[in-house]
Amino acid sequence: MQKTAILFGINKYLDCPLKNAVNDAAALANKLEELGFDVKCFLDIDTATMDRELVTFKDVLSKSNVGLFFFAGHGIQCKGENFLATTSTSFADESSCKYTSLPLNFVIDTFEESGVNTKIIILDACRNNPFVTWRSVTNDGLAPVYAPKGTIIAFSTSPGQKASDGSNNHGIYTNALLMHIATKNLSIEDMFKRVRNTVSSHTHHKQITWEHTSLMGTFYFNSGLDEGKATATYSDSALADQNYMCEDDSIQNIIDALKSYNWYKQNPAISQLERMKFVQSDKDDLFVLGRNIYQAACGGSGNAGNWIDNINSNLLSIGDNASIHLLNGILFEIYFNCKGQIRTSPKSGCFEKPIKMCQKDKYISCGVFIRSFLEQYPQKIFYMPGSTDLLTIDVLISQSENEYHVDGICIDGLSCMYDEDEVEFYKYDDSNYFSQKVTSDELENILMEKIVLPKNRAKFTYNENISSDTKILVPYNFSILRYI
Repeated sequence: MQKTAILFGINKYLDCPLKNAVNDAAALANKLEELGFDVKCFLDIDTATMDRELVTFKDVLSKSNVGLFFFAGHGIQCKGENFLATTSTSFADESSCKYTSLPLNFVIDTFEESGVNTKIIILDACRNNPFVTWRSVTNDGLAPVYAPKGTIIAFSTSPGQKASDGSNNHGIYTNALLMHIATKNLSIEDMFKRVRNTVSSHTHHKQITWEHTSLMGTFYFNSGLDEGKATATYSDSALADQNYMCEDDSIQNIIDALKSYNWYKQNPAISQLERMKFVQSDKDDLFVLGRNIYQAACGGSGNAGNWIDNINSNLLSIGDNASIHLLNGILFEIYFNCKGQIRTSPKSGCFEKPIKMCQKDKYISCGVFIRSFLEQYPQKIFYMPGSTDLLTIDVLISQSENEYHVDGICIDGLSCMYDEDEVEFYKYDDSNYFSQKVTSDELENILMEKIVLPKNRAKFTYNENISSDTKILVPYNFSILRYI
C-alpha cells in the first residue's frame, strides 16, 4: 500500500512566533516514516512555497492509496473560512491575512481532486494569536469544515476553542499524537479518541480535540503486521492468470488438470503435490498453482478440498518460500478473478482456513500482501485478513403474516445490505426477490461468506428474540457494501 504525507511546521511569525510547531512537524514526519509513509516535511516557509509544494504533491497523491496532510502553526478564521498562516502572512488586517495565508479549502480540494482513497488532514493550528485584534476575524480557533468522502479532518480543538503550544518541546496535541499513532492494531478513529482523552487530561479538560470524518473502510497507522515483510511481487500475467503459462512443465501439467473441471483429473493432480519439490520453483508458477488449488476445492474436487482443510500441515511440508507463494495465490483467488479484477462476490466456498493462516507468525507477510490489494476497495471489504478486529453485525428482522424476514444488515453501525445490482438498499418485497428460508445459523454463514469473515471474528446481534430453529426469509441475491 502506497502511503504519502506532507507536513508543515511554522514557528517564525513576525509578530507572534511559536516555540514548538517546527518540532511537532519534524517529529511527526519521523514517526510517519517509521510507519511506512513517504514523507515530505517543510519548516518555516512562506505561503507561495507552501502553495507550490501542495500542487506538486497532488501528483504524488494521485498514485497513492493514503494521503496525509499535517500543519502546525497559527490558524485564522475569517468570516467562517479557515486559513493557515505562514512566515509571509500579514496580520495587519483581514484582507492582508486572507491573501497572504493558505486557505484550508485549497488543501481539502487538492486531496479530493487527486483521487487518493483515504485522505487524512491533521491541524494543530488553533494556537492563540494575541496580535489579531481586528473585529472581522475570530481569534477563537477554526471553523467546522466539510469532509469529502473518504476524508478525516482532525483538529487539535473543538470548533471555537484555542490550542496550547505546550510547555516542553511539543504542542499538547501533537505530543498526544506521537504517543498513540504507532499503537498496533488501532483504527484511526480509535487512535484519535485516545488522543482526545490524553489532551483533555493534560489540559484539565480545557482543550477537547475534534474530528469530522467520512472515511470508508478502516485504516490503521500500525496494523500490527510487519509491512516490511510484504516483499512478494508477481507478474501481471500471474495476477491476471487467464492465459498464464508456467516455466515448469510439471507445475503446468498440474494446473492444466486442475483447470479441467473434471474431478477424475483434478484429484490425481492434487495427489502429485506430495511428490513435488518446490525449492527452486518460480514464484509466479507457485502463485498461480495456489490459485488453481483453491479454485478446484471450491469446484468440488474432494482432494483439493481436503488439501485446503489441512492447509497448515500441507504448507509446512512444502517449505518456507514456496508455501508463502502458494498461500498468496490462494488468498488472491478468493477476492480476484482470472483477469485480476475484484470479484463481484468473493469465491468463499473454502475461505475460512486460508484466511486464518494470515494470523500465524509464519504467514504474516501473506496478510500484508493481500491487504495491499484489498485496501483499494473499501466499499467491498469489511474484514482484512490477519486482522484481530471483531466485527459486529446487526441483523434487522421483522414479522409479517407470521413469517420473519430480513429488513437489513448493519455492520459496525452502518447499513450495508444492498440489492444485487449494488445500487439501492435492499427492501423487503417478496414480489421482487427470489428468497429462501434459513435459520439464524445458516444466515450467519451466508453473511460470513459474503464478507469473507472467519467465525471467530464475528459477533451477531438480532433486534428480535428468535429461537435457533426459527426460519427467516432472506433473498438469494443481495450485496453487502459500505457506502457513505
